[in-house]
Amino acid sequence: MIVLCFFIASYVMISNVSTHLYLILPLENQPFSGIKLHVVLFGLFHLAVGIASVFLTKFWPICVLLLLSSFVFSINAWSCFFTPSYILCEHRKYEEDMLKSPGIICHVAVRRNLGKMKDPMNLPIGFQFDDQLDVSGLQYEVLMSYKG
Repeated sequence: MIVLCFFIASYVMISNVSTHLYLILPLENQPFSGIKLHVVLFGLFHLAVGIASVFLTKFWPICVLLLLSSFVFSINAWSCFFTPSYILCEHRKYEEDMLKSPGIICHVAVRRNLGKMKDPMNLPIGFQFDDQLDVSGLQYEVLMSYKG
């Protein structure tokens, strides 16, 4: 039970609830867009541990639930740690707010991963580095639908 509480607490700490801005990964770096080697390897490992827990413990439903949470958390952590760039966006409450403008404020490049990029000179226009990110000069609007 304590482990489950720690998982919930860790998801709450990294979530972006009640904020106006959030970060997303570019589509090519999102873990579940296409088949990626690290996702398959993490999946096989978690599947093997899950099968072993079914045969070795009587509390296998809890173990399988925790393994599923561990799989999702580790895949997302891997993707976030090794991605070369992020997209800084503003929250939208309703879908029609996204139709007016997509909500992208700026692109953020991760300096420690810049050498791992295929083409480091092909960064989006107006990008900022993560260690020098200044949101004070960025133009974004907290929509009335999000405030209310």
